[in-house]
Amino acid sequence: MADLKERGWVRSAINQLKAWALAEDLAMILADVTRHEADGSILEWVRACYTVRCDTKGWKIVMSEVKPPFLGPGDLTR
Repeated sequence: MADLKERGWVRSAINQLKAWALAEDLAMILADVTRHEADGSILEWVRACYTVRCDTKGWKIVMSEVKPPFLGPGDLTR
């Protein structure tokens, strides 16, 4: 997050979101996100895949970026 802030990022907007329940305590989320600068201009577009799991201490999240030309889970168009 520090790198994003140094580049001018202030907020993100979710453009597309898809979630798959894999078990009671496990899910995968695919999100297309637009990252914005303070003046509202677009810093970048990102497709990210999140794996979320619940253990005795709460939810854990692992994020990875899906780089073009790959579509990621579900082969959803960008």
